[in-house]
Amino acid sequence: MSIAPRTTIPLLLLALAGCASPPLPGPASPDSGLDPVRDAFAYANELYWDYDTAAGGSERSDDDGVDREDSEIFGQRCVVMVRAARQFFYGARFDPSLPRVSTDRYRELVRQVLRTDPRAERPVEAPVVIPGFANLRELSAQHEELLKESTGGRWLSYAQRGNWRMLFPFTAGQQRRTASSLLEELARGHPPIVHVMNFPHITVNHSLLVHRADATQREIRFYSYDPNQPDRSVALRYDREREGFFLPPTPYFAGGSVKVYEIYDGPLY
Repeated sequence: MSIAPRTTIPLLLLALAGCASPPLPGPASPDSGLDPVRDAFAYANELYWDYDTAAGGSERSDDDGVDREDSEIFGQRCVVMVRAARQFFYGARFDPSLPRVSTDRYRELVRQVLRTDPRAERPVEAPVVIPGFANLRELSAQHEELLKESTGGRWLSYAQRGNWRMLFPFTAGQQRRTASSLLEELARGHPPIVHVMNFPHITVNHSLLVHRADATQREIRFYSYDPNQPDRSVALRYDREREGFFLPPTPYFAGGSVKVYEIYDGPLY
């Protein structure tokens, strides 16, 4: 059976529309309100590897050139640190006007915060009051060992439930949708946690806490708290034309294309 030309054209347009993906939002600068210095830890997630940033490879070594046992290195905890930073952002209220309390009392308060839902998308109704400090940066500078002990071991990074996703392909459409979703979450005040990696050739395997974005017609820069570099934000870039994410050179990555997806987001991640 033949189809008349006047019928063919509308059907063709309908088919093309069905294959099209909605465009990413235009220029914007959404900000979650999270401060990458004030609302983050004062100490770093230490590196287990010396990275050849020219070749993109790595070899096993302590980051500071000092021979130490694995148990002495506070490393491989990027997931732990970004998760905990967001829990403090939503679940704690710092009050520097109140008198400071004992270390044991701070340990109890920290554990209360870390028992809050790490997948929460808004502040808790009754946040835990942390007396004597203005923010997480100050608390973790004064009580570094307490925070390190309380936030959990490196096994939590390996056991993060969203790790299964890295085994499957990442399409341009999936990365475009991820960029759009991150913008939307920031616009409503929610700082998303992302897994940034390459697989199966692992040149980077890291987690960041995105706190704001600058979006133009050409790209989106997602500024993020990087637990490996606690004194600066890292700008994870999404290129609209190439439909992919790019991480700049860092002490742990040569720079280049990466795959990105959100974790601590819903039952599967």
